[in-house]
This record gives sequence, C-alpha cells and structure tokens, in this order.
Amino acid sequence: MGIGNVIFVAFGRMLISIIFILLGVATIFNWDVAEREFSGTLANWEIYGSHLDKIVLLFGYLGEVSTIVLAIGVILQIVGGLSLFFGYRVRVGAILLLIYLISANIIYHHFWFLQGEALARSLILFLKNLSIIGALIIVIAIGSGRSNISRVQSKCRPQLDED
Repeated sequence: MGIGNVIFVAFGRMLISIIFILLGVATIFNWDVAEREFSGTLANWEIYGSHLDKIVLLFGYLGEVSTIVLAIGVILQIVGGLSLFFGYRVRVGAILLLIYLISANIIYHHFWFLQGEALARSLILFLKNLSIIGALIIVIAIGSGRSNISRVQSKCRPQLDED
C-alpha cells in the first residue's frame, strides 16, 4: 500500500471514529437524559411488540438493567472509537463498534413499526447506520492499513545489539 493510501486509510478511520467518541462522551455528560431516552425507547418496543411475547420479555428485561446496558454501550463506543482513531487493535475496535451499532440500530431505529414522517426519519437514520456498518466491515477487512500506533511504537523502541 502506497503512502497516499496509508494516509487515506488512517484519515478515514479517524473520521469513522469521531461520531462514536463524541456520542459516548456526550452520553456520559448527559447521563440522566440518555437513561430517560433509552428507557422510553425500550418501553416503545414493549408496546410495538405487544403481540410478540418474547420481544416484550426481552425489552422488559433490558428495561430492568437499562443503566448497565447503557454503560456497556458507552464503553463500546469510546473504546472502539479510540481504537480506530489511534490505529491500535483496529479490527478489535471495529468489532466493538459493530456490536454497538447493530444493537443500537435495531433498538433505536425500528422504522418497521412506524408510519408517515416518523417512518421516513427513522429509515434514514437506519440506513445511515448501515453505511457506517459497511465502513466498519471494510476496516475489519483491511485492518490498520500499515498506519497504526503499534508500528510506530515498535519503530521507536531502541534496538539492542546482540553480540
């Protein structure tokens, strides 16, 4: 991979990561609001899935442990985002972000239950997240693209001469 491609890959990873890092940090600083919104979304799922007992049970349980689920989501966002940003364990970071984003996309953007303007808005957000999921899959496929912090660290370590 040429130097130009290495720069593009590194810059692309950084751009992908920014949304996750910022939203994770924003959630920490607005925890009460995030908890209320998450609980409300889970309650909507219980209403929408009222004819599907297993969905009601699942989202009812998630509602009981919503603080833990929200904290796990924030950890996935920040750790995965920083991993991509700095190019350290890029594939692991991308997998963490995939776990978060696939879950969040299903939980928050349930367009299939909605109608009218709400359906259109939720569908657009769902599709935007699918695009980011596609980018993360590409990151998993190509890795860090020779531009990662591990390589920089190994080049900076003093080499000991063995006699």
